[in-house]
Amino acid sequence: MFNVLPNFFKEEIKSEYKIRFWIVVVLFVIFIQISFLVMIFPSWLISLARQNEVTTELDATNKSSSYQNADKISTMIEDTNQKLKIIDSALTYPRFVPIVRSILDNKISGIKLNSILFSSTGSNTVALTGISSTRETLVLFIKKLKDSGLFKDVFSPVSNFTKDKDIGFSINIILQ
Repeated sequence: MFNVLPNFFKEEIKSEYKIRFWIVVVLFVIFIQISFLVMIFPSWLISLARQNEVTTELDATNKSSSYQNADKISTMIEDTNQKLKIIDSALTYPRFVPIVRSILDNKISGIKLNSILFSSTGSNTVALTGISSTRETLVLFIKKLKDSGLFKDVFSPVSNFTKDKDIGFSINIILQ
């Protein structure tokens, strides 16, 4: 039946179909946009409520006395840090961690250290106290400390060698 129509009617029907097609496409796009807006609306409400909460908390924090004193405390801490840097640069002392590390590296299995005391008055010294399982273990530990070459001198009182087993000892080390 379509073939029976004259050409100008055929053209008119084709243009009407094109218009209907584009109307359907536009309505579909509008429907999709509206559905997106409906689906995003709850998330937007939650975000808006959270923004209001954060704004309220920020205002409360800004009005609190601790926040108002934060600048004063911050400047006080910076001043203290500056003074500590000056004091630290004025003091000369050997680094303690490498010394302790070398002592612990030279420690052998029969030696138990109780304390490591560092003194920087005059000559820098380290005092070790502990317990040795045998006299030979203590002698070997002292020899390893002397042979390490990291220390100027290692002193061990004679009283350290009076017992044969479970010897409480004290060793004085003078640093280089």
